[in-house]
Amino acid sequence: MKKNKKIEHTTEILKKAAETFKSQTYLSALEKVWLDYQLKIREDVNYPLKNMVFLPKDVELAYLEGLQRDIIASQSRKLAISMKAMGNIRPIIVVRLKFDSNKYKYYVLDGQHNYTALRALNAQEIPVVEVPVKDIPSLVEVIALLNSSSKAWTLKDYVNAWGNIHPDYVTLKNLFDKYDIELSIISAICGGSTVAGSGPGTSLIKSGKFRILNLEESERKLSDITEILNLLPRMDRAANRYFILSLLNVFAEVKYTRQHQTRLVAFVSTKREVLKFALNNVNELKEFLMQAFA
Repeated sequence: MKKNKKIEHTTEILKKAAETFKSQTYLSALEKVWLDYQLKIREDVNYPLKNMVFLPKDVELAYLEGLQRDIIASQSRKLAISMKAMGNIRPIIVVRLKFDSNKYKYYVLDGQHNYTALRALNAQEIPVVEVPVKDIPSLVEVIALLNSSSKAWTLKDYVNAWGNIHPDYVTLKNLFDKYDIELSIISAICGGSTVAGSGPGTSLIKSGKFRILNLEESERKLSDITEILNLLPRMDRAANRYFILSLLNVFAEVKYTRQHQTRLVAFVSTKREVLKFALNNVNELKEFLMQAFA
């Protein structure tokens, strides 16, 4: 177990406080209290492992379709080879739920590749740890936390997961598939927030609270942005963000209409080379684009 710097620092403070009182009894008492606290932390951290059980191989574990990443066959094969050499050293994390029937079933929350490898090796028992989950939203949160131990969930993973629960996430995914624009930017436009890679918009997506405010208006903006982006050479991520944010500022300032779009498309078509030198400053770029309506 890694040393906890906060615990070590607090221990030193307690020792110095005890030395101030010149009392070895007081020091011993403090050390005992702190030792008990450290042991409690260890017990809390390892508590789930105490509940590990071995299920017979005929108890099939189901997968949560759409809530997890796809199984990669090559990864399962590599794990199977490793298990043959070393044995299995990781339990499967499961939840027990009733979904499409009146019977409880075990569902894999984390370790689907391990489980696939164990079945391929015809393991007689499957080591599992059951995690309590109170509802569907908390289920998504738990899956995200567990999967982040190996590879952090992307924004798209959250959209796919919550899409099983709320239709706005399905619409968001469809918009992402349709337009060649970053998911975080599309979600910001649909949610009415500023364009950013993180912040309130991203937090809303991860928490399951994201909602589309005006789909028709969002689609119009995305369509107009795409039409203009197609006039320019492929940009890097930062330049792409600056350009889109500048466009959104233009849309807001002039109460954008189809006539504005026609004029801006004509303007950008003739200024492509000049635009290369203004892609790193949102305000300058916005003022430059506003010249289309002068």
